[in-house]
Amino acid sequence: MISIAGRPVPVGTPLYNMTMRAWGTVHSYDGGVAILRFSLPNDRHRDVRITNGGFSQGVRVAYWHVPLVLDLPENSVARYQHVIDTLVQENF
Repeated sequence: MISIAGRPVPVGTPLYNMTMRAWGTVHSYDGGVAILRFSLPNDRHRDVRITNGGFSQGVRVAYWHVPLVLDLPENSVARYQHVIDTLVQENF
C-alpha cells in the first residue's frame, strides 16, 4: 500500500490528480502501485498508476485535496516563502 503525506491510501480512496485536473478513486493495487481510476463518458475509464508519495512517472500528481497554486508577483516571493517556511516549522 502506498502513502501520501504520511497517510496510507486504501482502495476506495478519492485522490486529486493534477495532470488530469480531476478526482479519481483508488481502484486496486498492483504490487506496491495504486491504480487510480477516472470515469469517462460511455462507461469507459482511464487508469493511472500512482507510486508512494503520489508520484506517476516520477512527477508528483496525486493529492488528498486540490493543491493550492499561487501565481505570486516576482518581487513578493521571498516574503511568501518565509511565511510558508514558518508554517512548516510549526508542523501546520
